[in-house]
Amino acid sequence: MLIGLIALVLGWPAQAAVPVAIVVPVAQFEDQAQRERLDSAIDLRRQLDKRSSVVVVDPPGAVITLEIVGRWEEAQETRAISRTTSRAYRDKVLRVKLSIGEYSTEIVGRSVGGEYSFSTSWGVAAGDVARQVEKWVATNRAKLPARVSP
Repeated sequence: MLIGLIALVLGWPAQAAVPVAIVVPVAQFEDQAQRERLDSAIDLRRQLDKRSSVVVVDPPGAVITLEIVGRWEEAQETRAISRTTSRAYRDKVLRVKLSIGEYSTEIVGRSVGGEYSFSTSWGVAAGDVARQVEKWVATNRAKLPARVSP
């Protein structure tokens, strides 16, 4: 019992999943960008549900908040397939703001298109964000507060 209390005082327990909330800023009027952020929130939740180091919860119970800031497609350099044909590959990019109290950092996930990739998708970009969140949690677990006050 004493060891558990020390772990709570010094940081998040090593075996416990860290509570994470996914939020999407809500505008007064719905538009395409809002719908895309909501879709990316669903993709990110699916990806985080596959991970054991975090658990997705409602915002009041979260230690970490992930805000879906935006997503876009980004063109890569155009590549020539033949003398008469060229193809421009496009990456799908998802930007998320990770926050704990006053601290925040930006995480950018990417689904890379290219000659040897079979597909690019928003789900793959969300998976890249989830992988980076998991790595961030592993690096900073000992410094995480047991609770974040609202």
